[in-house]
Amino acid sequence: MGAKYKKVAEAVMNDLSIMELEDLADLISDILAVKRHRDYTDEDEDDEFDDWLDDDDEEQPVTARKVMPRYRNPLDLSQTWSGRGIKPKWLTEQMARGRTLEEFLIKFDADGRPIVS
Repeated sequence: MGAKYKKVAEAVMNDLSIMELEDLADLISDILAVKRHRDYTDEDEDDEFDDWLDDDDEEQPVTARKVMPRYRNPLDLSQTWSGRGIKPKWLTEQMARGRTLEEFLIKFDADGRPIVS
């Protein structure tokens, strides 16, 4: 992480509550999802992003948001985990055998696509 981001991270951690940080993480996840979608399609990107930004003008009821997975089971690639909530059984079993959480991180190529190994 660059020096300028470390200062931002320190300020954010000192000034925001855990709930506000979780909301910020959700916002960043949403922005990444829009960015990845833009990179994969040739659709009019500005309209989609503007529509997404305009949604914030009205108060919306709180609903669960779809979060991109961060971890994948190498033995069954269909099994993923976002890193939120209770760890799935496949992950807890592997960690009990001495594996680390970092070993299950989904890696992305330069274009933002997941690398499947």
